[in-house]
Amino acid sequence: MIYASDIAGRALHGAWAAASDSTSPNGLKLATPDTGVANTSNALAAPADYVDVTFTADAGTPYTIWLRTQALANSKFNDSLWVQFSDAQAGGSPIYHGAYWLSQPATVTFTSSGTHTIRLQVREDGVQFDQMVLSPATYLNTPPGPATSDSTIVPR
Repeated sequence: MIYASDIAGRALHGAWAAASDSTSPNGLKLATPDTGVANTSNALAAPADYVDVTFTADAGTPYTIWLRTQALANSKFNDSLWVQFSDAQAGGSPIYHGAYWLSQPATVTFTSSGTHTIRLQVREDGVQFDQMVLSPATYLNTPPGPATSDSTIVPR
């Protein structure tokens, strides 16, 4: 479990900033302003707007990632991120990027135990998030909350 409040300011790049939100864990979310940017084709090799998050994971253990996101002004043009792993695999093959409209799995494994990195890159600016769940058990096959209007804060 990683809350937005766990992420150090030095991990935020470009337009990402901390914002107060009483409905978020510890009252904080990470947000980008809506300036009309859309990187919808592919994740960028050298993005301007991203957040790098480190976490620990065990080798060979399946993990499913869930993010609680919110679109600024509830706009469908502010609702997506590229989620990239530094060294994840799916089905034994290396993966790094994906898109919500593709069938790339959200369940990954790692070849080594220890520290890994997730990069959250703006796909459509105006996107916000407040918690990330990387679950090897409880939420491996079932999301922690509903797909829309989610008010679930997953406890540590």
